[in-house]
Amino acid sequence: IKSFSQQVISKYSLEQNKNNSYNLKVFDEKNKIVYKEKFEKEPFIEIIDKHIIRVTISIGSPLNYTYFYDISSKKESPVYENALLAENNKIVIIKDKKLIVSDYMGKKNYLNKVIKNLADTAVPSSAIISVKISNKNKIEIVYLNKEFEEITENFGLDCE
Repeated sequence: IKSFSQQVISKYSLEQNKNNSYNLKVFDEKNKIVYKEKFEKEPFIEIIDKHIIRVTISIGSPLNYTYFYDISSKKESPVYENALLAENNKIVIIKDKKLIVSDYMGKKNYLNKVIKNLADTAVPSSAIISVKISNKNKIEIVYLNKEFEEITENFGLDCE
């Protein structure tokens, strides 16, 4: 059994079953189970802050699904495919050659930018070399273009 707690606000347990599946249980500050999920393979679990848990399920490199659970509101985020970065309440994905930055729960979009010259790869996120949020309102992306050359671009985020 893997368990983790942070300031007794967010806690979870991840138990492996005899059939090698896993049960995730998330507890509130009163140790009451507020969320349960079963996985066929071991997920990556991370406590993001005092009340948000990140769950990532790898389905083979570089494919993954990521979602967040907010213990305070007892709400689950949308499922994000092939997340490139998740930090400071922002998640970055590539979908249909669009660089998308939104908050974890998918309520606010900070950027929705088409990368016109993105290399054609089987999985679009494979063309991304790195992504970083340089400060709260700028993002830097390094990617391969159609000629497989490294390109660095910076974009402002709509954080108003």
